[in-house]
Amino acid sequence: MAIELVFWTYLIICIFTDLKYKKVYNIVSFSSIFLGFLLNYLFFGMKGFKQSLTGAIAGFSILFLFFISGGIGAGDIKFLIAIGSLKGAKFVINGTFYGAMAAGIFTVVLLIQKKLLFSTIKKIFVFLISLILLQKLIPFENENSIRLPYAFFLAIGMIINYV
Repeated sequence: MAIELVFWTYLIICIFTDLKYKKVYNIVSFSSIFLGFLLNYLFFGMKGFKQSLTGAIAGFSILFLFFISGGIGAGDIKFLIAIGSLKGAKFVINGTFYGAMAAGIFTVVLLIQKKLLFSTIKKIFVFLISLILLQKLIPFENENSIRLPYAFFLAIGMIINYV
């Protein structure tokens, strides 16, 4: 019950702050990470602590490459670490998948509307080729970039996963 309360409170706060300010605040994320570890340990012992740890690591790992390439902000990674520490690795992985799908559909529609779809596909292609062939990351260009409140979409994915 307490874990669920923290989870839903965290989601609601992050949805609001990401939509209004395009920020996921550290104080909210770090508090949720701490509570995720603490509550899972108190209710489930070392098994719960390990679940929090693997969930936090999974949350960090999912978007790390996108973060170092400039595609997303640190708040998005902290968001996933917090969700992972509260709900575990399987939950954060599945929820991220659903959130990425929601963001992807929204982004494609927006890119078509702004006539930026093909230039964006080219940037993604260059990024993937550089990663595979050159084994180095070429950062995304920020000009004409569309910045989405990605934690919002991740939160939508977590809600879909929860249901």
